[in-house]
Amino acid sequence: MKDVSVISARRAYEFAQDDIRLTLLSSQPVIAFIKQSFSFELATVAMPMETFGPQVNTIPPGLVFNYGIAPVPEESGTAIRFLHFEQRRIVIDVAGSSSALDSIFAHLCTLFGDLRTQEGYPAIGQPVGTKDYSEIRTTLDLDPRRLVPSPFLEAAEGLFHRDESKQTVVPVLTLRMPTDGEYPGASVPSYQTYTLDIRAGTSIADRSYYSAGPLDSESHVSFLTEIERSLQG
Repeated sequence: MKDVSVISARRAYEFAQDDIRLTLLSSQPVIAFIKQSFSFELATVAMPMETFGPQVNTIPPGLVFNYGIAPVPEESGTAIRFLHFEQRRIVIDVAGSSSALDSIFAHLCTLFGDLRTQEGYPAIGQPVGTKDYSEIRTTLDLDPRRLVPSPFLEAAEGLFHRDESKQTVVPVLTLRMPTDGEYPGASVPSYQTYTLDIRAGTSIADRSYYSAGPLDSESHVSFLTEIERSLQG
C-alpha cells in the first residue's frame, strides 16, 4: 500500500438527553465566538445534514459551522470541513486523520467550560459514546478482479461481454452492517456501510482505490493493509 491520503475523518460525540443545551448555544454571541475561534466561513442556526442517524425536529433545530481551521496540532492546524450540533450529537469532520478529532473536541469544550444555564447546567455535558467514519484514497497492490472468486468473475464476463462491447467488469467490495431487524438492503445508511472501489476519475490499471466506512482513520488504514495482504496473492 502506498500514497495513502485521508480524505476525511468524522466523529460523532453522543450525549444523553438534554446534555447539549442548543438554545443556550444558539445565541448570537456564542455563535459568533465559535465562528471566530475556528475561522468558520459559515455559521448558522439550522438542521444539520444527516451523518450518523436520523435527527429529531427541535427548536432550535441545531447549529451548522462549515469550512474552518482548528489550532491543533500547533505546527500546522487542521482543516475542519464541518462542526455540527444536533440535539444529542456533536459531529466534527476534518480533512485529515482521526487523531485530531479529540483535540478539537477538547478545545471546543474548553471554550465553553464556564457557559451554563440559569440552573447551573453546562452548555455541553459529557459524551456517553462516539461513532467514527472515514474516507481514504490509496494505491493498493491489488487487482480489483481479486475482490470476487475467479469462477464468478469469468461467468460474469462471459455473460456481459456477449455483445463484444468495450465494457469492463469491475468488482466492488461492499459490507453492510445494519442494526437487528428487517434487512433494509440498499437503504442501509452510509455510516453502516463499508465500500472499497476504484477511485472515480482514475484508470483501473492504476489501482488507485477509494475506501470509506465506519472506522477511525488509523483502524481504516490497518484494515486496508489486511485486505491487500489477504487478496493480492
